[in-house]
Amino acid sequence: MFDRPKAFSSESSPPHNHHHYRTLLFFHPPTAQNAVHTGLGQPSDPQAHSPGILLKFEANAARLCIALQCSPGLEFHQPSLSIPEPRVSSRLVHSADERPIRNDSITNHRGLTTKHIDVRRIERIQNLYTVSNNNSSHVDMSSTSVSWRPSTIFTIAIVFRLILLLYGRWQDAHSPVKYTDIDYLVFTDAARYVSYGKSPYERATYRYTPLLAWLLIPTTWGGLWFEFGKALFAAGDIVTGWLILRILRTRGMETKRALKFASIWLLNPMVANISTRGSSEGLLAVLVVALLWAVQSRRIVLAGCLLGFAVHFKIYPFIYAASIFWWLGSARLMDVNASVVQRAFSLINQDRVNMAVFSFLTFMGFNAVMYKMYGMPFIEHTYTYHVSRIDHRHNFSVYNTVLHQSSMRGIDSGLKIESLAFLPQLLLSVVVIPLLMAKSDLATTMLAQTFAFVTFNKVCTSQYFLWYMVFLPFYLPTSTLLRSPRLGVTALVLWILGQAAWLQQGFELEFLGHSTFVPGLWLASIAFFLINCWLLGLIVRDVRSESTALNASPSTSSKKLK
Repeated sequence: MFDRPKAFSSESSPPHNHHHYRTLLFFHPPTAQNAVHTGLGQPSDPQAHSPGILLKFEANAARLCIALQCSPGLEFHQPSLSIPEPRVSSRLVHSADERPIRNDSITNHRGLTTKHIDVRRIERIQNLYTVSNNNSSHVDMSSTSVSWRPSTIFTIAIVFRLILLLYGRWQDAHSPVKYTDIDYLVFTDAARYVSYGKSPYERATYRYTPLLAWLLIPTTWGGLWFEFGKALFAAGDIVTGWLILRILRTRGMETKRALKFASIWLLNPMVANISTRGSSEGLLAVLVVALLWAVQSRRIVLAGCLLGFAVHFKIYPFIYAASIFWWLGSARLMDVNASVVQRAFSLINQDRVNMAVFSFLTFMGFNAVMYKMYGMPFIEHTYTYHVSRIDHRHNFSVYNTVLHQSSMRGIDSGLKIESLAFLPQLLLSVVVIPLLMAKSDLATTMLAQTFAFVTFNKVCTSQYFLWYMVFLPFYLPTSTLLRSPRLGVTALVLWILGQAAWLQQGFELEFLGHSTFVPGLWLASIAFFLINCWLLGLIVRDVRSESTALNASPSTSSKKLK
């Protein structure tokens, strides 16, 4: 049906070693030197055919012509050495010893010049006609790299945490500085009280829901079971990473790229260390990311239940109710002449009602059961304690020195300051940030809310950083921190140095016995606070500028995360 190309006829040998042929696609305007010839042997009109294509192959040339929608009788000639300087999409995979062709000016069969290549068509051709044999190395130009497969990354994350768990047991047994967090000892002691049929609040300093103590009852069985809670929290990290990956893939991000951003959580040493030391933040992260997934998937009843349970488990997720409520708003435009009553009723829709009802019922349901079992100690230790909490140790908060001075003079003198500390914190995280950002990007809004809540909180420990770090994979793909590497590196270095400066002063205070509250610890707290405020400003600015750009050019919305 088709004439065999002369360069690959059965009577002649290929110009190169046939054992090393691969399918290579070159796109460039036809020229006299690399012309596409017709069956008559005359150069075709450069305006009449698609760009010249070089195919080096062992498969049947006629079948390739059909796949590439070429004309019958085409002959394929070697390209000249005057190939333009390469500038192609990173999606085009090419041999190390071959140079792809510039794709910024291509003449198609209609004589039109385009600035873009149909990448999906190219990838489809690459997938179908990547040729390999036993004597050549296989080049799969479409498959995900082995090192960036979900199975590989999740295996590494699990093994990493197992190693830390084993190391933690060794350090606890051989070092005066214990690996296990003091909070984990509180959790397990409370679990022991529960296993005896007593209240977990009989253990001093247990300030959490009884559900946590119930979950850790296996730690009272002795031996390796003591590590059960750490393993549970580490498993929470893994589930959280899976949810992050799922959300990113749902947004249209490629698997390899999504895995890289999910690895910010999965392979983060800080995240793994905190969980394997016995902090329960891993479980909370599962609830928060599952909440985000449920809302964006429009599973509103499930989202309401998750929000109610998350607030019962630890108070701070209540701030997300504001951003979710605003995000679930109707897209209908309100008449400028509408009355106040009409505007108020416009805030009510089915999703918002379901979210409010089911989150409230879930929250109150768990509280009612716990109150019936443990009475007022449950309310006092789980909720009211955190309103008046004073903790001047291990506390990065800008209020650290003030709280220390208050504790030295007596708690009554500090109540006013502690109450005022909530004003900027709640104003930013519950009102200002949701109103400014929630309509544009819910995930980044939740990041900004959490960042503001932690930064302005009167108590701030390392575990709190995980509250907002879990949202970074959703923010970073379109952030200026990645678009401008210098800015990103500067932000990371400043954030780390801010902590290091505080920790150095804290070490002198607690281990060397030096009084460093003023000026050392105080200045370090202020510096870290200002760094965090600057970072918060970057996050808000990114979302606002992106929202402005999308409003100005709606067609650009499809480019997000691509």
